[in-house]
Amino acid sequence: MALLLRLHEDVLGSDARPQPLPPLPRMIFLVHGAATIGERLLHDGEAWHGEGAAAIAPAAVGTTL
Repeated sequence: MALLLRLHEDVLGSDARPQPLPPLPRMIFLVHGAATIGERLLHDGEAWHGEGAAAIAPAAVGTTL
């Protein structure tokens, strides 16, 4: 399997609906704010990784991923 690194920046406001992610190997770094990814609550400087489907739900303060 060839590896490919892509960098995306997403800013989700506190009123954003949960964003579904299809199953793919990925790592998400939370830069600022708070969000629930899958079943895990992340805060500034934390990361999530997985290969299955997941959803990103921003907290009341919003988030930058």
